[in-house]
Amino acid sequence: MCRRRCFLAMMAAAPFLLFSQALVIERPCCHVADHVSAVFGSNVTNDVDYVRREVIAVEPFEACEGPIEQDLSGKMALILRGKCNFAWKVLQAQRANAIAVVVMDHTPRSSSEPWELQMIGDGNATEIHIPSVFVSHETGQAILGNITTGGPVLLTLNTTGNRTHAQRSHHSILEGIVLYVLSTSVMFIVLSGLCLVLTNIATWYQRTSRTRAARRLPLMAYQAKSDDEDLCSICLETFERETLVKVLPCRHEFHQECIDPWLENRSSQCPLCKREALDNASLVTPHFFAGFDTAASPFHMLMYGCMVLPILVVAIVVGILF
Repeated sequence: MCRRRCFLAMMAAAPFLLFSQALVIERPCCHVADHVSAVFGSNVTNDVDYVRREVIAVEPFEACEGPIEQDLSGKMALILRGKCNFAWKVLQAQRANAIAVVVMDHTPRSSSEPWELQMIGDGNATEIHIPSVFVSHETGQAILGNITTGGPVLLTLNTTGNRTHAQRSHHSILEGIVLYVLSTSVMFIVLSGLCLVLTNIATWYQRTSRTRAARRLPLMAYQAKSDDEDLCSICLETFERETLVKVLPCRHEFHQECIDPWLENRSSQCPLCKREALDNASLVTPHFFAGFDTAASPFHMLMYGCMVLPILVVAIVVGILF
C-alpha cells in the first residue's frame, strides 16, 4: 500500500520534475529537492545505480578526521560541509565504498539568501570517480531527520533539471546589477536634492547676514571737507550738504543706496581701499573660503561638493554591501 501511494505521488510530481532540479527522497515518500553537482568525480546520470539507494549519515559527520567508520557499500553518504575541503570528504566516502555523496550545507539560510555552491576539487579530486552533489541545509536536515527517526531513507539521484552554479551566479549578477542601478539612482537623487536645499539655505543665510551687517554701518549727514572728496566713488555724483551717507570703518563715505547693494551682493570690502567693511563675526563664510572675494564663490564650491558627495556615498555603500 505504501509503495502504491509513493508511486501515485511520484506520478503526480512528474510534471514538476520535468522543469525542476531534482534530488528525490523516495522513502519516506516523497520529496523533491534541488542539488548542485560537483565539478569533480563522475557526472550524475539517470543510471539505475542511483535509483532508490539508501543514504547513510557518515561518522564522523564532517568526514575530515580519520576514515569513515561505516561500510557504505551500495549506499549514498550524507556528509556535513565544513572543516575540510569537499574533495577530501568525497574521497573518504569513496574509500568507504559509497556509490555517491550528498554534502549538506552547514548553515541555515533565509529564502532570499542563496545556498547554491559548486564543489571545487583539489589534488584529491583526481582519485574520485563517484558522483557528488551539494544540497541546502534544509534538505540535509530533512534527510538527517528521517534517518534518525528510524527506517532506511532511500534517495534517487538523477539529472532531472540539475541546477548548476553558473545558473545561480547569472541570476545573482543580474540581481546585483539591478540592485546597484536602483540604489545608486535613488541615493543620488535624494542626496543631490538634499545638497541643493542645503546650498540654497546657506546662500540665503549668508546673503541676509551680509545685509544685516551692511545695515549696521553708521549713517551720518554729509559735511563738506577741505579736500575735494565730495563724490560718491560708486555713482560719481556729488554729495549734497546734509545728505545721509554711509561711513565705512575705513572712513570712506558713500550713498546708502550705492554702497548697500555693493556690500550685499558683490564684496564685503571697501570699493576704494579694499579694506574689510563688514563685521566678520556676522558672516557665515567658513575659514577655508577666506581667500575668496566674492560671496558666490564659496557656495559654488559647496554646490560642486554636493554634486560629488552622492557619488562618494553611493560608492562606499555599494562597496560595503557587495
